[in-house]
Amino acid sequence: MLALQKADILLVLVDHDEFIEVDRDALKEKVIIDTRGIWR
Repeated sequence: MLALQKADILLVLVDHDEFIEVDRDALKEKVIIDTRGIWR
């Protein structure tokens, strides 16, 4: 999870369970490009 905390931009190319389980509050200040639609 440290990588998600340090990243400014997140690019989701796969819909693995690990990404689906990410706390959405941790993503509020991030630029997200979600090609799989898991964080919409």
